[in-house]
Amino acid sequence: MKRITLEPAYVLHRRLYRETSVLLDVFSENHGRLTLLSKGIRKKNNRLAGMLQPFVPLYITFTESSELGFLQEADIRGELTFIAGNALIASLYLNELLVNFLEKGDANASIFQLYENTLMGLQGTLVDEKIIRSFEIKLLNELGYGLFPHSKEARLNAWQQDVFYRFHSTTGWVKCESNDLYQGFAYSGGTILAIAEENWCDDAILLHAKRLLRQVLTELMNNKPIYSRQLFNDGGSKHQ
Repeated sequence: MKRITLEPAYVLHRRLYRETSVLLDVFSENHGRLTLLSKGIRKKNNRLAGMLQPFVPLYITFTESSELGFLQEADIRGELTFIAGNALIASLYLNELLVNFLEKGDANASIFQLYENTLMGLQGTLVDEKIIRSFEIKLLNELGYGLFPHSKEARLNAWQQDVFYRFHSTTGWVKCESNDLYQGFAYSGGTILAIAEENWCDDAILLHAKRLLRQVLTELMNNKPIYSRQLFNDGGSKHQ
């Protein structure tokens, strides 16, 4: 097995394994998403127990294999973020998206930096909805799902301002027939451009973006439930 040292990483999810160990779902900068076994972490006074938690920036040392690696060492990397309340639930939502969309071992340093920057924006207890929408848009673009053209010129030419369109996960944007306007998933070209430019000029654009991105993510996940959304619903929040 190959030994990797001092790899920047975050724990996305952890679950108990046997009596004293845990299995860690880890997102690393240069090796993508990994499953690592941390042996004996639940023994009394194990120094790693407190740091191997979601949202803690880490350097990790591990042995890599095709299925299951082994965590050997970890240290905190930089300053810890304070995340609580709705910001904590929003951060769990980010983790859930990464677990669902990132293939194991498929490294993407741009998504890693996006995730890290988004966590920094979520420090505290309150959630700025613009941060979540921007993360969703950038994640989809990085994953190659083609929600919006990359260049500004292409975006300006993609839609007519007052024409309505729908998005299909297999065919992309298509003009609406008149009866489509009553289905709740039609967007004017001007609205689509504002979302693509992340021009959060008013609350209506944010509401349209939320509806659109929820539709796209749900289709791409084959209607698999996103459990962190239920936490928002239970707590009365509407960010997701």
